[in-house]
Amino acid sequence: MDQAVELLDRVGAIVDRHAPAIRERFTDGLVKRWPGYAFDRWLREPGNLLNLLVGSEGTLAAITSAELSLVPIPKSKGLVLLYFPSVIDERAFNRITRALDEAQERGATLVQLVPGPKWDAATRKIAPHIGYRTYNFNLAESITPYSKISIYKQEIPFLKAHNCSALNFETFGSWAIEGPHTYLSARLAWDAGANVDAIMAEFYDRLFGKAAPHVRYYWERVDRAFVEAATHAGSFYCLPRIWTPEMLRACTKDLEAAEKAAQSDIIRQRVRVFRRGLENARMYMDIHNASLEGDWVRAKDVYDRFLAHAREMVSDGILNPYGVTYLERFVAPGVLAGYARCTDGCSIVARLPDEWQFRYDAEDRGESEKWFSPDAPSDGWRTVRTYTSTIEEPGIEEQMTFMWYSTRVNVDKAGAGLVLWFSDVDGRSKVWVNGKPAGEGAPGNFDIDLKGLLKPGPNSITVRVDHSRISDLALGGILGPAFIYSRSQPQQQP
Repeated sequence: MDQAVELLDRVGAIVDRHAPAIRERFTDGLVKRWPGYAFDRWLREPGNLLNLLVGSEGTLAAITSAELSLVPIPKSKGLVLLYFPSVIDERAFNRITRALDEAQERGATLVQLVPGPKWDAATRKIAPHIGYRTYNFNLAESITPYSKISIYKQEIPFLKAHNCSALNFETFGSWAIEGPHTYLSARLAWDAGANVDAIMAEFYDRLFGKAAPHVRYYWERVDRAFVEAATHAGSFYCLPRIWTPEMLRACTKDLEAAEKAAQSDIIRQRVRVFRRGLENARMYMDIHNASLEGDWVRAKDVYDRFLAHAREMVSDGILNPYGVTYLERFVAPGVLAGYARCTDGCSIVARLPDEWQFRYDAEDRGESEKWFSPDAPSDGWRTVRTYTSTIEEPGIEEQMTFMWYSTRVNVDKAGAGLVLWFSDVDGRSKVWVNGKPAGEGAPGNFDIDLKGLLKPGPNSITVRVDHSRISDLALGGILGPAFIYSRSQPQQQP
């Protein structure tokens, strides 16, 4: 026994003496490792010799007998790959490490983060050569202008310096919305050490002549907007952070100036390709703004024109068909559902506020403590915007748990035929009205029948959203406006 204590003390002294070097070489995000003394694990769990013996391959101690505790073979096995947009984007890195932590908590046998911004000599031993695969488009959107020039300017040299031996860019070839960085990715795939600034200068000068400065201003403006946007949301959810009224005006001026400076018809045609792509952004924001206002008739009118415009671009070979596919898949459901709720005898009665009271429920105690009660204590709640902001903008860190929202809405009359409609919720929801259970909704848009639940005057509405699993497009919770509408006959949701 004394020998064991002495051994523990000696090992502890060695590890403590070299702790800074151990922490530097064995990063926190590194879970899978090669055989050897696991000094990093000792730092996290001092005194546990098991962490040193496993992997030491008999060089530290000889095991003469062992008692094994077997676990059942899993009923199912699988491999999950999590991709994130940038290997050096700290915000993306923080989010993906939270996902890895969750995977371990849910019983994942092996979790490995490669490459990550803390790539070092230790990680290289796991993967001495790596391949890089990325999307050359904004995933699940791919219809408005998008740029990755700055991302590639940073990431490709980083990867080249860390033993990356293969590049793979999944590309749509949508020149109207992704032309410059698509060209750049092809050049870098051929020569990863090429000068990005020189490549782009050649691209603009050779294709646009005297119009080149204005075209460059336009794409640099788009590129900067995506780099600087403080949001993790993907798909169409990030676009309101990008395509502000000021951004649209500035981009329009850039391309108008480019068209005026063009010296030939072919150059003007090239500029007009980009202008058609910019029109996509304008029409999407028109739909978005009309939806926030509850003007679903206008939203559908713009959507119909947008769809026709996009199909024409596909026919002309300047937009990939996925642009139309994503428009129909992600934008159409909300627009068509909203349109159905304000036509054919239906009408919007009230729009719920943008600002709700909000709190997380990591311990899932909200229902047992009756957070849905109109008289529930206000402690622990804070005000957030739902459809004009993302949950991260006020500095709220994402948590993979339950999200609670509560608000009040005034109703003049509480007759039959009133329905509460949520236009977009990321996660399965439970709804209470004035403290009474009102129903549940699947992710997306859904109805809640308000029969017997409303009263004239103020009414409390509480929503519990299940965000216990990560979403790769949004950040969970209420994402679109909610409305109360009237209908004379029950309808099926479009």
